[in-house]
Amino acid sequence: MAGGDTITYYGIENFPFSDANKALVWVGRFCGLLSVIGSSLIIYDVVIKSRKTAYNRRGQKTKTPMSNYILFLMSIADILASTSVFILGPVMVPQGQAYQAVGNTATCTAQGFVNWAAICCGILYNTVMAMYYLLFLKFQWKEETFHTAGGKFFFLAFPVLLGVGFSIWPLVDGAFNFIGTSFCSVLGYPFGCDWTPDMECERGSNSGAVFQSFFFSLISCFVIITVCMALIWLYVVKIEKASNRYEYGDTQRQSRKIAIVGTLYSLCFILTYFAQLIIYVYLFKGMEDPFWAYVLYTIFLPLQGFMNAIVYFYRQDKDNLVYRTMSNIRSSLKLSSDPKLSKKTASSSATNVTTEGGSSSTPSHNVEEGTTKTGEENPKAAMMVEDPTTACASSSMSMGVIQE
Repeated sequence: MAGGDTITYYGIENFPFSDANKALVWVGRFCGLLSVIGSSLIIYDVVIKSRKTAYNRRGQKTKTPMSNYILFLMSIADILASTSVFILGPVMVPQGQAYQAVGNTATCTAQGFVNWAAICCGILYNTVMAMYYLLFLKFQWKEETFHTAGGKFFFLAFPVLLGVGFSIWPLVDGAFNFIGTSFCSVLGYPFGCDWTPDMECERGSNSGAVFQSFFFSLISCFVIITVCMALIWLYVVKIEKASNRYEYGDTQRQSRKIAIVGTLYSLCFILTYFAQLIIYVYLFKGMEDPFWAYVLYTIFLPLQGFMNAIVYFYRQDKDNLVYRTMSNIRSSLKLSSDPKLSKKTASSSATNVTTEGGSSSTPSHNVEEGTTKTGEENPKAAMMVEDPTTACASSSMSMGVIQE
């Protein structure tokens, strides 16, 4: 890595204008666009479900799981990071310093601040998400506990305050500058002043301290998330042994499902930031990071929103956005391709309107005094852990139908 009039990076002279960097710019934009779409779908689905009334098996109104609010804010942070760093990318870099650069110092600073704040908030939301699953599953916290003033502050407000607050430090220091690739982040200016003995930094003289603080914070979040997932799975194994002994299969399945979803979100975080962690380890040792690590960084860092969306809709409950959309598309295709089926569907709809208010020949619920038939006949069902990953699915039953 070398500074001067031309930047040599990864052994490639004038790297910001090289064919390799141009290709990575467009790869990052494509991945960033996928992430924005995924995060937008999550935000839309959470907002739609939060407006509906959900009931538990006792007929009581339930709160939207805290995990959905965490994911909502995490998705906003992902959209900001993916848009500023990868979709806009070099457009915000001062003109003449990189491929497609048309910005100035102000746009570079703005990009760096949004990027840094959004990534810090995203990392912290991933961390509190892992803690949420641990507290919910192992320590049996109820949603009412998470929705207290203290719970809302810690799980929703604290990551924003800490992430944005930490980003003010490099902002005041002038440490948001072009980093020699395709966007602006924390680095001293002019390029190379951080590691060149005879070169004095005009901006970002404390960028090294900022970098080290972020590096150790990232490692700490990795450790916290890993420990939370380990404790969750130790608890699940314990539950499974007890289930096998006492034959409480429903509790076993619910606990495993919650643990799987929590683990998948954690894996999304690890895949997203693992390459960045490798790069920081090299830089922390005073070595140039390998080119393959930067390629993985460009691919995976903007993909968290997309991966989160896969996990979010993985539940396959009939109330989620993807299921409804695909069902409507399949139904429309069948109706358009088969006129007889279209007439039959219209006739069936008319029959349903005529008999509305009557009894159903195949009732799916037996609702009586806020309980289900399953809950009355099988006491074991009352011992099941309420699944936060599907609790919002019952929100579509806002006409008084109780969640199974």
